[in-house]
Formats: sequence, C-alpha cells, structure tokens
Amino acid sequence: MLGRHELTSQGAKSRRELLTAMLTKSGERHLGIDKYPAERAMYSGALEYMGLHRANSTEADDSATSLLPYGFSRPGPSHPHALAVWDALETALSDAHKRTDLDKIHRAIMVPPYGVKAGVVPLLVVTALILRSQDVALFEEGSYLPRLTADVVERLVKAPGRFSVKATPVGDGLRQSVVKKLSLALDVEPPRSQALRNPALLAVTRALIERVMVLTPYARRTQRISKDAVAVRSALFTAQDPDELLFHALPQALGLDPNRSGGPQEHWRQQGVR
Repeated sequence: MLGRHELTSQGAKSRRELLTAMLTKSGERHLGIDKYPAERAMYSGALEYMGLHRANSTEADDSATSLLPYGFSRPGPSHPHALAVWDALETALSDAHKRTDLDKIHRAIMVPPYGVKAGVVPLLVVTALILRSQDVALFEEGSYLPRLTADVVERLVKAPGRFSVKATPVGDGLRQSVVKKLSLALDVEPPRSQALRNPALLAVTRALIERVMVLTPYARRTQRISKDAVAVRSALFTAQDPDELLFHALPQALGLDPNRSGGPQEHWRQQGVR
C-alpha cells in the first residue's frame, strides 16, 4: 500500500493515522494500533521491518528515544537491509549546515541506489526528525517550529516544499560549552519534554528574548543606548532561528564577523564562556 508514489485516498488516511500514532503512542507496542487495520500493515511493512520502532533494550541504548517499553531507534545490526537508506537520510540531515529544503532531503533517499517510494518517505523523515530532535531544527516557511505535532506533520506531508531543516549540533565542544554557560548565566534549564525540539538551544534563546519582550514601549524604541545595545535588541526582536541567533546574529550585533577564524564560538569564549 505504501510502495507507490501516490497513495489512494484510503491509503493516505491510513498513513495519516500511523503518523499521528508515531507522535502520540511511541511507547506502546505497535504504536497502540489494535487488530490489523491498514495502518498496522504500514507499520509492519516499514517501521517494524526496518527496525525503526521496536522494544527498547533493558541495557543502555543511545539510539533509543524513550525509557518506555517501546520507542524509536536507528536500525541495528539485526536490520542490515535498512542501514544504507538510513545512513543516506542521516547524512543528508547532518549536511544541512544551512536551511535546506525538505524536498532535497526527500530526494536523497528517493534517487538510486535507494529508490524509496514517495509513500514511504514521510514515515522515514518523521522518524529521523524524532530521533534528531536535539540537533536538527525544523522550519515552516522560514519560521522555527519548536514542536513536531500531528498538525505540523500533516502539513509537512501535503506540502514538503514549505518546510526546511538545519543541523544545529550542540552535543560537544565549544558550542555545548556556550549553551551550558549561558544556561547558568540566565538561570534556565532545558525542558524535559520529549516533544520539544532543540530543548537546550530553545531554553537559552527563549530566556534572552523574554528579556526584551518585557521592555516598555519607550525602552523598545529608544536610541539613547549604546550601538551594541541597539543591535542586540534588534537581533532579539527579529529572531526566528535559535541557532542563528545565538551563534551568528548576536555575535555579529556585537561586532564580530561570524565568518572569521574562531567564529561566534570564539567570541563567547572571549566573553568568559569557557
């Protein structure tokens, strides 16, 4: 039913039901789908077959997304048939150093030698977005999306051209240090919600933006402050991308060229974020 480029109306409805279950019942066996409706067949033929949703190991597993009995995972050694396609998808997301159209991510796994059918692509991409919630940002028509909801996914399936992604790695090195130190300075903690995307970056940028959102009308407009303060205020008011704000817009507002050696991270280091 999924192995085609255009689904029937019933097939599209069943896939929509499956995608919703992926977001709301990931901790349940077979995503909570009882008996054997069409969406269960899709689940078995794609997610289960590729090892993307399965019982979580009792041992520590870095690829799992949940402490619940079931969850999403990358294909493991017992699913070698899925590794090539999955690696291509992960590589496409990791290489999205700038905002990259979701259509381009789709093409990465639809072209030879992978040849994934359009009917299956949304299931793989949504799984990848779930697994990469920490380091892949999602945008709709340029606006950052902090959550992957059923409504967002429905729009993503209907019009992928409206969406883009961007790799925002903060897992190690100086970028992680910057986020941690700013979290301490701003006295914020990343939310623990699994539904939230890029939680550490979002917590820091939200705290920064909140500091200008409470300004009085006069404080929002006045020019009787330093040029740096005016530039920072403007960057915060116009921010749409947490990663862009923290590592490009704010350093640039303070007179640092993000493209020079060391870049924005070096600026934060010089400011005492070590």
